[in-house]
Amino acid sequence: MAVSVVIPARGGQDRLDLTLAALAAQTYPAHLLEVVVVDDGSAPPLRVPAIAPERTRIVRSPQGRPGIAGALETGTAAAGGEVIHRMDADIVPYREHVETHMRWHHLADYLVVLGRLRFTAATGPLPAPDQVGRGVEEGGAHDLFAEDPEHGHGWVDELVAAHRGFRDAPSPLLHRVHVGASVSLPAALLKEAGGMDTSLVLGEDTELGYRLTQTGAVFVPDAEAACWHLGTTLAMRRPGEVRRHNAPFIADRVPYRRNLRSDPGRQWLVPYVEVVVDAADASFEDVRASVDGALASTLSDVNVVVTGPWALLDARPPGE
Repeated sequence: MAVSVVIPARGGQDRLDLTLAALAAQTYPAHLLEVVVVDDGSAPPLRVPAIAPERTRIVRSPQGRPGIAGALETGTAAAGGEVIHRMDADIVPYREHVETHMRWHHLADYLVVLGRLRFTAATGPLPAPDQVGRGVEEGGAHDLFAEDPEHGHGWVDELVAAHRGFRDAPSPLLHRVHVGASVSLPAALLKEAGGMDTSLVLGEDTELGYRLTQTGAVFVPDAEAACWHLGTTLAMRRPGEVRRHNAPFIADRVPYRRNLRSDPGRQWLVPYVEVVVDAADASFEDVRASVDGALASTLSDVNVVVTGPWALLDARPPGE
């Protein structure tokens, strides 16, 4: 199967060079791997360095679609692979990283595969791209950097262990672990889920994770799909500000987050309950009773859809 690694980026050419050098040393067949880097307004513009997979190209994110979600939507539209492997521009994947992801996608077409992140403080000068490429190719990616003892995704590891590799994890948990730094899924599954929500500046991976649970995706964490994250994330550096920004957007779109929907009498973009009333063979009185009963619920977070053969109706009053 062909895979497209889609990398949204804005600036950071030095770190992108290391990501591409590591991707050039992957064990997955080169003719089945393409890399689409989406330049989201970098100044100066990003370029393809000397060490990169042969099938690497840069596309520009169109004006009016800023942010990671917009860049990912642009990159996905340009990608030709059966699998979309999202990767951040400050990731250094181990040698079998892409192959480990792709083993799962050859087994089923409804899997979302999550890589395992190791964080490095990345203080001081970064290694040269040829040093990174050589280290990854020789199987020495583990020793390229020193692990940051103060930052990591230990909370993800704890959830994986507590729920037997997510075998028995509830859906309300899974959207939280959909971390976009290294995640892959079939292009058809991403399309079925509705693609990226380009109205979001942050939290786009969490929101997409929710829609993937509704589409029937199975989440697979694979510790062998290891990679380095160069430095910390924005959520690690400014956690309070990120939570404050994301809370209203996530509340509006992810019904699982009941704790964020504490305002009484509110209705949300994505309701907690959608009630479908079939009016095809029912009287007006029965339909009204069903609708009124649903709307009179103590739960205000309800949307009612009335289905019926509306196109067959004659709008003229009887007798005309």
